[in-house]
Amino acid sequence: MAQAFTDFDTGLLLTLDALLKDRNVTHAAARLNITQSALSARLTRLRQLLNDPLFIPAASGRGMIPTPHASALQPELAKLIDRLSNFIKTAHVFDPQNSERVFRIAATDNPAAILAPDLIPMIKAQAPQIKIAFTLPDKARIATHLEQGDIDLFVGTMEDGSNELIATTLFEDEFVTAQRIGHPRGKQPITLDEFCSLAGC
Repeated sequence: MAQAFTDFDTGLLLTLDALLKDRNVTHAAARLNITQSALSARLTRLRQLLNDPLFIPAASGRGMIPTPHASALQPELAKLIDRLSNFIKTAHVFDPQNSERVFRIAATDNPAAILAPDLIPMIKAQAPQIKIAFTLPDKARIATHLEQGDIDLFVGTMEDGSNELIATTLFEDEFVTAQRIGHPRGKQPITLDEFCSLAGC
């Protein structure tokens, strides 16, 4: 029967991690800064919760050998501890010098191409371990993705956003038309109708 998630605590997870790394009760207890008896009590609890011995004495009489079940748990346990560590760090004051966060910016090709060449080097100079990921926006769900944390920033037109969002103008652009020297239409301003009529020229 599977054990409830609430039966586990951080101390048990760290104990299992220390034992998998050190394979020695004395060394693992020192790593966790607890007594050997306290570590043994945690190991007993882990064995009960996971329904497995987890560790057996080594043939040499020194240290312990993880069971196949314990060895299978190690990769996922390491990932889980990393996630918990990152979760705890998010509660601290943001430190750009040491942050390893990935910031996701939703932007179409044009603004991404305009911003990325200057933005990324500027960020790397202040926050060398931070990563920037550009992603194409789902314009119908921009507000939802921002609220849920799927993206951190949206770069686009006001029409694609929402009145509920905090926005600022980054830049303004406009469409221009280029033509060859000596084009028969001359140099006067071009109208939309004229532009459309010249589409095949």
